[in-house]
Amino acid sequence: MQIATKDFLNELVRRFPERPPPRPSTVQRRILGMIEEWRATIVVSARDPKDFAHIRDMHRLLRMKGFTNLAGRSL
Repeated sequence: MQIATKDFLNELVRRFPERPPPRPSTVQRRILGMIEEWRATIVVSARDPKDFAHIRDMHRLLRMKGFTNLAGRSL
């Protein structure tokens, strides 16, 4: 539940510029991978998806900005 808090996720997203750089840093790639994994596992399998809405929202925000996950696919 702690990783799904808005404050925690905002701290992670603060490490990203408004537009994606040509090559994301190692930290940015790790954060992108974690958010993608959390969305694909925790959010999808949650009893009450509203509990994890902030993860889904941050995933959507980064995807809209054009960031990609570790595999190079668009979030």
